[in-house]
Amino acid sequence: MEKDAALEAMARFLSDTSANTKQITFLKLIVDQLTQDGAMSDARLYESPFIDLASTGPTAIFPIAKV
Repeated sequence: MEKDAALEAMARFLSDTSANTKQITFLKLIVDQLTQDGAMSDARLYESPFIDLASTGPTAIFPIAKV
C-alpha cells in the first residue's frame, strides 16, 4: 500500500473524533506496517509492536465500535 493512501485512510478513520497521542501513534504503526508489507491481518494488531504500546491491542485505546 502506498503511504499516502494509508495516511488518507487514517485521516478518514479519525475524522469523526479527536485522537489522543497514543491512538495516533498506534495508527502510525499500522500505516508503517501497511506501507512496508502492503497488507496485514487483524491478528497482527495483537502482536509487537502494537502490544508494546497497548498491552491488549487496539481495544485498550479505541472504543470497541472503532476497533
